Formats: sequence, structure tokens, C-alpha cells
Amino acid sequence: METAVVVGGGIAGIYSALLLRKSYETVYLIEQDDSLGGLLRSTKNEHGDWFDYGTHFIVGTGVEAIDNVILSEDLREDWQFFANEKGGNFFRNSLSDGVFY
Repeated sequence: METAVVVGGGIAGIYSALLLRKSYETVYLIEQDDSLGGLLRSTKNEHGDWFDYGTHFIVGTGVEAIDNVILSEDLREDWQFFANEKGGNFFRNSLSDGVFY
């Protein structure tokens, strides 16, 4: 039996677990928080207003090998696209414009 373990239940961990499931019989996803999602989550305050923790859509990285995985056609089939949304990547303390789809 082939087994893989992913530590961290944010968007990267969830996506990694989904990809690994294609090659491994069992995949364990370990998260220290009470729920999965990391910055992908939202929270509601006592007034019923919703707030995002962070990113809620994926944009390209500019690295073709990575973009071919995270932006594959079968994943985009169910996505909603809004032309006015602008995304970017935060890396090494800098926000850069992303590749938009």
C-alpha cells in the first residue's frame, strides 16, 4: 500500500493532497487548526458580516511547469471568471502582478 502525508491544510496542502491521491492509495492531510483552508477560509462576525482571511482564487505563477498543474483545463471547467478581478502573488515580501485567466 502506497501512503503519502501532507502537513498543512491550507490551499497548497489541500491541492497537494488531491494531486498525490492520483498516485498514492492513501493520503493523510494533517492540519493543526480546527478546520482546513488556511488563508482560503472566511469568517463571520457577530453582526453577520463575512470577511476573507486571504486569497480566494488562483492565478498563474509565471512558471510554466507549475501553471500547467494548477491551471489545468479539467480544473478550470467549473471556475467562474470575472474579468475585473485582479490577482497577484505575494512572495519575498513583494506583491507582483499575476498571470490572469
